[in-house]
Amino acid sequence: MEDFILKSVKLPRGQSSARYIMFEMIRSMLRNQARIDNHIVDYYYKLKKGPHPKPDMVAMIACVNRLDRTIMNLVRTNQIYNYARTSH
Repeated sequence: MEDFILKSVKLPRGQSSARYIMFEMIRSMLRNQARIDNHIVDYYYKLKKGPHPKPDMVAMIACVNRLDRTIMNLVRTNQIYNYARTSH
């Protein structure tokens, strides 16, 4: 029973300061969306609309996870961000 409870609870992973910075980066991207094309902003609005729209915080955390994967992939492949090359 105790093992089931531990598996069902989502524990925050990683550094809390890094999660906060990435969350603020997403907020900044949403505020500056008119000036800069960004596939993470496109992903946010994709989550917010549709037959089952996600709540704001759920969409924001999903975007933080997408940003994390994007940054790690860019670092691993030694590339710079290019909106035209992203899948959106």
